[in-house]
Amino acid sequence: ANNITKKDVLICPMLDARREHVFSGVYTWKDDELINVIVIDQWSVVELCKEIIKKNKEVIFLGDGFTQHEELIIKNMGNINIMKAKASRFLQEAVNIGFLAIEKMKKGEVESYMNHEPDYYRLSQAEREYQEKH
Repeated sequence: ANNITKKDVLICPMLDARREHVFSGVYTWKDDELINVIVIDQWSVVELCKEIIKKNKEVIFLGDGFTQHEELIIKNMGNINIMKAKASRFLQEAVNIGFLAIEKMKKGEVESYMNHEPDYYRLSQAEREYQEKH
């Protein structure tokens, strides 16, 4: 989302999660801060579109999840004006991790690399299959 600096729009980065699902959250700029307005999670594309429509605001999509599900998104966005980010801003950029880290440091949100853990929004396929069998 940090790739997009346009104000007064929703920003929806999407990573493909397969089977018509994406890992996504929706953001907007408030003053000079990017804020999360729809929680980051694994979403069915259709359910995410429904949540975006409730915001009744123009939206910019980016990421491989949009590419993978573009037709489904267009079909389910109703009358909401949608845009696709420019090619130069469409995929994740490592530099934004640095910018986000600086912002967290300014707020005192510092974490040791020894304590850092990733957020997993679903079990791996192997874990799901194991649970199904047991």
